[in-house]
This record gives sequence, C-alpha cells and structure tokens, in this order.
Amino acid sequence: MKKSLIIASIFATTAFTASTFAFAEEEEQITPITDNVSFQILDANQDGVISIEEAEINEILINVFADLDQDKSDDLSEEEFSQFSALVK
Repeated sequence: MKKSLIIASIFATTAFTASTFAFAEEEEQITPITDNVSFQILDANQDGVISIEEAEINEILINVFADLDQDKSDDLSEEEFSQFSALVK
C-alpha cells in the first residue's frame, strides 16, 4: 500500500512538472503588444493576410480577431489590421 502511494505521488509530481514546462514554453511564444508589432511581422508566410494561426502569437490580437475580420474571411487584410494597430498605439 505504501509503495503504491509513493509511486502515485511520483507520477503526480512528474505530470505536474511536465505540464508546467509545457505551459512555460507556450507562454514564451506570445508576442507582446508594442509599437513594433507590424503587419509584415505577423504575416509570417508573406501571403498578404494574417491568418488566425499567425495571429495566435499575439494574445490581444487573437481576442479581437473576429471583430477586426470585417469580411468574415478568417484572415485579416492589411486594412483590417490597421484598425488593430490604431487601438494599441
């Protein structure tokens, strides 16, 4: 009984530690809002629009993405993104 409690405790500690590291790695990928955030930086594949996947690196942008996407195309044109830029300045 004591052995199984020790094993369960080790497993729980290991799982918690692994999830903490995974969360920390995920947080590092979020781009903070600064004046340096530009359309060109967020448009990683340079296709002329910011997809929802590209926007995910910026927590604030992803939260207002649907509001900015006026034509509901699931991406932001440079004109749509300019509304976001004006909000954060």
